[in-house]
Amino acid sequence: PNTRENLPNVLIHEIGHQYLAHLVGNKRIPKWLDEGFAVQGEDEKVQDEALADLRANGWTPSAKLLTMSNYPTVPAEKDAFY
Repeated sequence: PNTRENLPNVLIHEIGHQYLAHLVGNKRIPKWLDEGFAVQGEDEKVQDEALADLRANGWTPSAKLLTMSNYPTVPAEKDAFY
């Protein structure tokens, strides 16, 4: 949820995106890598909740992850992706 208590995790997540972009420069970053990298800095509880969501809603096949050019728009896929 987007609450004041979650703000540190949101900031760490977004800074993760910025840091990765800084590391790779002008190279394209696959969406799965960008999100995966950003999640690594988040609180363990947030990561555990995301994993539970993945288990409940299903995984995105690797072939789809590797070819995605945009973020998912279907609600269940969005929740699993983030």
